[in-house]
Amino acid sequence: MGKLLLIGLDAADRELIERWADAGHLPNIARLRSSGIWGSLKTTADTVHVSAWPSIFSGVTPDKHGLYHAYVMREGEQAPVRPRPEECPA
Repeated sequence: MGKLLLIGLDAADRELIERWADAGHLPNIARLRSSGIWGSLKTTADTVHVSAWPSIFSGVTPDKHGLYHAYVMREGEQAPVRPRPEECPA
């Protein structure tokens, strides 16, 4: 099996990244683009952007992994907290 390097540039402007890489300002991105696969991914529908990352890593949608926001309400807590990996069922 080959190696995989996944780089996610959250909220990056693809046109700017490409322009700067082509102009030599981002030589490592340019090298990775020329020797690999470069593309855009659609985010998970009707959710905030943070639910996309668990979907990328787990391969399932938010309705399966249960993470729709950056914070969750945990029993016994007074305020929202960041979810722990074991709270993600996927």
